[in-house]
Amino acid sequence: MRLIQLAQASGDWAGALQQWRRAADQLPDAQIGATVGATLLRQMDRHEESDAVLLQAAAQFPQSEWIAVAYALNAQDVGDAKEALRRWTKVREQFPHNAYAYAASAAALLRLGQADECDALLKDASQRFPEHVDICVHFVNAALFRSDVYAALQRWLDLERRFAKGHAVNLQIASLFAGQRTDDSGAAGASINEALIDAETRGDWPTAVRLGQELSALVPESVSTQLRCFNAYCMSGQRDKADQLLSSVMSRSPKDIRAAVTYAMMAQTQGDWAEAERRWCALFAAFADAHVVAAQVGAALREAGRVQESNDLLRRAIEIWPDAASLRINYAFNADAAEDWTEAVRRWDAASRLLPDDESISYCRGTAIWHANINSGLADGKPAAAAAPRQGAAASEEELRDVALAFESLGDDCEFGLIQRKAGAEPIGLFRFAGAGSVENMIHLLNTGFEALGDPKYTRLFVLPNGEYGMRDERGFYIVHTFIKAGSVKEEAFLQQQIRRIDFLRRKLIEDLANCEKIFVYKSTITELTEQQAFNLNRGLLRYGPNVLLGVSLENGDRRAGTILKLQDNVMLGFVDKMMHSEKAPGLAPETWFKLLRDARAAARPKADGPK
Repeated sequence: MRLIQLAQASGDWAGALQQWRRAADQLPDAQIGATVGATLLRQMDRHEESDAVLLQAAAQFPQSEWIAVAYALNAQDVGDAKEALRRWTKVREQFPHNAYAYAASAAALLRLGQADECDALLKDASQRFPEHVDICVHFVNAALFRSDVYAALQRWLDLERRFAKGHAVNLQIASLFAGQRTDDSGAAGASINEALIDAETRGDWPTAVRLGQELSALVPESVSTQLRCFNAYCMSGQRDKADQLLSSVMSRSPKDIRAAVTYAMMAQTQGDWAEAERRWCALFAAFADAHVVAAQVGAALREAGRVQESNDLLRRAIEIWPDAASLRINYAFNADAAEDWTEAVRRWDAASRLLPDDESISYCRGTAIWHANINSGLADGKPAAAAAPRQGAAASEEELRDVALAFESLGDDCEFGLIQRKAGAEPIGLFRFAGAGSVENMIHLLNTGFEALGDPKYTRLFVLPNGEYGMRDERGFYIVHTFIKAGSVKEEAFLQQQIRRIDFLRRKLIEDLANCEKIFVYKSTITELTEQQAFNLNRGLLRYGPNVLLGVSLENGDRRAGTILKLQDNVMLGFVDKMMHSEKAPGLAPETWFKLLRDARAAARPKADGPK
């Protein structure tokens, strides 16, 4: 597996496949080998071969959840919604505890236009997995797809009540008023409605105006149909008719929140902020739950690139509802979108004071601090002061933060960076959210002063599965998160910025190594870090001074989670029961990590007792 990883990291897909086939021949009963091989083939766009590997493995391991999921992912990856739905349905039937299978099935149903089936599935899923926030957010969006705004609002409010202490930051919807679809227009209106959907999709607004008028004649009391006509008028340039129609809707349905929001948005779109403010204030006064709408309209404006308008709206709403978390969260996301990281930290701090135990807010706050500190270092050669502890933090939290700051990550991925974040520590480091591809690569980098990193000839941007830009060295020496959404920046300028960032962090790491005040952590996910590898790593560290290494692996045999094995004064091995990217034991074990850090700090010689 290590040879496969090395070949994959260096972009040698043929070599990775060759190593996989050797491993599969040697370990025919290892089901993990099938998923690794199938994943490699999928990444090479060889989906039929990947399917063949998985079908053979499924016959051998019929109870393997990993294999069933990988088989469904193949169909999802090629965009075959019908086949993906069939495969995800089998995963749900065989492994009903797999929440992702429900979300993936729902996505396939929407692609197939089966909105009602999607809604029913997600209703069932939200009951099966009441604490799974992503499923519940999908349930809100399913109502929006059907243009049932009131159902969406009701589900949204339920989410705010249920997740106020946990995941409020994730509860975003693109817009409460996008994609208006169906009304009770009866059989006569069904064909008109379908034709209207087609015209809207194609952007044929004159035809949409005509069809909207016909549908409105059938259901004159339908506000959503009238608003579709309004939108068609606007898009076809008939502003006067749009204004007249909206005035009529407002006079007939003054308490309809959709019409009120559209009325306020119209003034805002026209740049008449004095009138927009009057309309928003009237809306806020009329609807007790209007802060929910304001938060979502703010999110929609941000997604449309209209961040300043979103800021103006959210700022006004926050003055009225200072304790509405959804407003604070979207206000903070706006600063993220503008890459104003100092302001983002301030806004996330405000959101954190409302929901101090929300891990998602803590994560976003930490990301903003990370960016702010690195940008400060790029500007004047040194990072800003380490992030202040959370306001009102207990003494135990302060102690844990200090412990976490006594360590610095050397990879192999971003897990230890997240552990530091959970401890309230936000240091910056070259490998805090990065990896070198292998322990051998890290040894090479230590021995050569990290000179290979940041070479423009080999440094490239790519898009991670979560839609974020990543950056990697094409030789496999470095892969790192950027925490910037793909498509939100000019790529060439961003790449140059990231190369400068690597150079700054490389120099900072060499300085930290020379100071010998931190304990350096290397985590090995796929295989246990051997004692010889640990000694080789530490020899690289000793080139810079008397540094201390903590190597971390999954527990194995008598090497139990939470224990420290001291090989010599400056080399320790520690063990955890779960790792974030492990197929064997997936998950994050912060409490085990915290115990390791405290014990390793106590076991290290006095000079490595933390930052001075």
